[in-house]
Amino acid sequence: PVEVVKADLGDHAALARATEGCQTIFHVAYKFGGSDASQRAANIEGTRILAQASLQHRVRRFVHFSSIAAYGPPIDGDLDETSAPRPGGGAYSDIKRATDDMLRGLHSSRALPVAILQPAIVYGPNGSTWTTPLIQQVRSRSVALPASGLGLCNAVYIDDVVAAALLASERDEAIGETFLVSGAKPATWLEFYNAYVAMAGGKPVMAMSDADFNAEERRQYGGNALLAKVRRKLETRLRSPAQLAAIPYLPDPGTRALYSARAHVHIDTARAKLGYEPAFDLARGMAATAAWAKSAGLI
Repeated sequence: PVEVVKADLGDHAALARATEGCQTIFHVAYKFGGSDASQRAANIEGTRILAQASLQHRVRRFVHFSSIAAYGPPIDGDLDETSAPRPGGGAYSDIKRATDDMLRGLHSSRALPVAILQPAIVYGPNGSTWTTPLIQQVRSRSVALPASGLGLCNAVYIDDVVAAALLASERDEAIGETFLVSGAKPATWLEFYNAYVAMAGGKPVMAMSDADFNAEERRQYGGNALLAKVRRKLETRLRSPAQLAAIPYLPDPGTRALYSARAHVHIDTARAKLGYEPAFDLARGMAATAAWAKSAGLI
């Protein structure tokens, strides 16, 4: 018994109709593409309109899905909700942070019953960022990891993210709060990728020192950063599948920074105020992911 209502985030009247009679809103939408200005308008202002419609209809809880990206570029060391955001994370990071700040302002000024979730590296069935593309990577070619593969991956299985969202929708302690959502402890990126290699029968991961990674990058793309960016975008057209399979996949500079950083996400706030406790460690999460990938014909 589900009613599907189509509504654009920029259409206040449509959102008012969509939220009427709702008790809980889970806001997961994000518009990618276009200019930074158009992304800001669609996402920040669209979320503001949705929040205002929720206030109009006295929604009991507004659970907003933000991202760990709201804190900016990856760091080394501990990360929790008190960590200062860092500039330089790009449009997505800036928009997520600005949206979080706007919602906190609506909580302070108008008592919006908001709870903000900031998931880390979400993987699992139907994962369009950290699951399906990585399975395809390791099946098609070797993957080169910088920092000898020892950067920290704060992975969280999708069911644990859903559990956190349900807790945030029910617990009164969640109102007005922000929660980082991750697994109980980080893995290394080498461990994370090797789990996909094990399930997919893929090529071995190449854990490279930074010096070796730099040398491989120069070999593939040359020393010109702009030319390298263009070649990355065009490499599937410039090279045949056989040629691509013969050379390791190199993460782009932004992803390399993520794979190199040794950030440790702490979930003490979610534990204390939501009663959140991850049910899936990496082994259990990847076992469930492998079962899905097999049923989906990915492996």
